[in-house]
Amino acid sequence: MKKALLLTAVATLVTMSSCMRDEVVDVNKGQAIGFRTSVETRGLEARSATIDAIYVTALEDENDNPYFSEVPFVLVGYDNYTSSEAYYWPGQDRKLKFYAYAPGEDELGEGATVTITNTEKLLKNFVVKENISEQVDFVYAENDGNGEGLEEQTNVSLNFQHKLSKIEVRATTSSDYVYKFAG
Repeated sequence: MKKALLLTAVATLVTMSSCMRDEVVDVNKGQAIGFRTSVETRGLEARSATIDAIYVTALEDENDNPYFSEVPFVLVGYDNYTSSEAYYWPGQDRKLKFYAYAPGEDELGEGATVTITNTEKLLKNFVVKENISEQVDFVYAENDGNGEGLEEQTNVSLNFQHKLSKIEVRATTSSDYVYKFAG
């Protein structure tokens, strides 16, 4: 009886172990997501090489949960940015939309916040400093990818544009000088 019970137990274990499989469905064999940047500017102050970090949110199509949110990517080399934690493409049939900005909220000033969701992209409570040397140049970029062939691509292209480039010049004179502004 004990022998039969032992054989039944062994046969059950063998049968159960043969039915259990760890099936790998989709493994990303590519590189981590990184970014290659450019900045549309006529000035020299804000360009890729002078932006130490960009903050990136990746959203999936029609999904309120970001793939990653406001992750700092730091400058490595001339215009390549990588994160300290590696993020990989989620799969070939899943699309990501990337939204990036610089500088970070801590450099934008007290109370300034950046909100990025599928329905809104906002910079709130930003106040321009009176002292020109303390003013910041806010740049923003977006791009998308569908993962097809991109899992081998390390850097997604981001073309930054200035979002706070409005200036106001007030000049008064009591003489007959004529002032001309160009640019």
